[in-house]
Amino acid sequence: MLEGHRSGRRSELSLDDKLRLVDIIESGPGCLWLNTGVWTPRLSPKIIEQEFGIGFHPAMCENS
Repeated sequence: MLEGHRSGRRSELSLDDKLRLVDIIESGPGCLWLNTGVWTPRLSPKIIEQEFGIGFHPAMCENS
């Protein structure tokens, strides 16, 4: 096993999607007409679902 390597489900995002996500994150929530200046643990999965159609299990978003 490679040092630092973690197994798990493969990403559903293509390379282009990942680059687009980086642009969205770096631009901040305001670029999506949201009334907040910071990304939150609850907001991030909602944006990924909205922009890329990839949902998260609700338990992944509860601890925020």
